[in-house]
Amino acid sequence: MKEVYFEKRTIYGLKARTNNANEFSTDKGLIAPLWKTFNDSITVDYTNGARVFGLYCDYESDHSKDYTVFVGTDQNYAQSTIALESREIPSANYLLFEAQGDMPQTLIDTWTIIWEYFSKADCFHQRLYSTDFEFYTSSTSIEIYISIK
Repeated sequence: MKEVYFEKRTIYGLKARTNNANEFSTDKGLIAPLWKTFNDSITVDYTNGARVFGLYCDYESDHSKDYTVFVGTDQNYAQSTIALESREIPSANYLLFEAQGDMPQTLIDTWTIIWEYFSKADCFHQRLYSTDFEFYTSSTSIEIYISIK
């Protein structure tokens, strides 16, 4: 992990309001269906540099309460069979966690590392719970950015 500054970027996609308790329940989770709708409805032009993001924002308080998840691409001309919304990833300081491997297990494992890191009493960084996001750099690699003070 390392501290980085990320310049703002606008993404275009779909959103849902959820919480981790629902996401860990097989019948109440909204994130997997949101990703399915995104993948079924939007053509992302990866060959011309477009990328995909999973954005977490509008936290009620922390990871235990409600938050908004926004799945999108930075491609403002994406071909879509449904209406898209836009959302800005703000310029800010983030703690970057990088991982490679088979998805979605690598994603799950990396989030587990993040939760464990921030739950330590002697954690050096303070999580803001403002905007966090996943940036998919390939089908087997991911960068997760966590907003910090």
